[in-house]
Amino acid sequence: MARWLDFDTEQCSVQRTLAVIGEKWTMLLIRDCANGVHRFDDFRRHVGLSEAVLADRLRTLVANGIFETREYQEP
Repeated sequence: MARWLDFDTEQCSVQRTLAVIGEKWTMLLIRDCANGVHRFDDFRRHVGLSEAVLADRLRTLVANGIFETREYQEP
């Protein structure tokens, strides 16, 4: 039986997932999205991030297929 310590952890799914969502602000964005927040300004107001950091985190989530962008539609 192979031992855990003998495996290459570079391809570990847990490690790869944490590389994308393991940061505090990213988890808060996912939480807010799950609770109905979908617009940039609403994320900024709820989470309290600077525009630059928020834009970076959202780009990362979109690039990894966790979030998707949609054109704004009036309610």
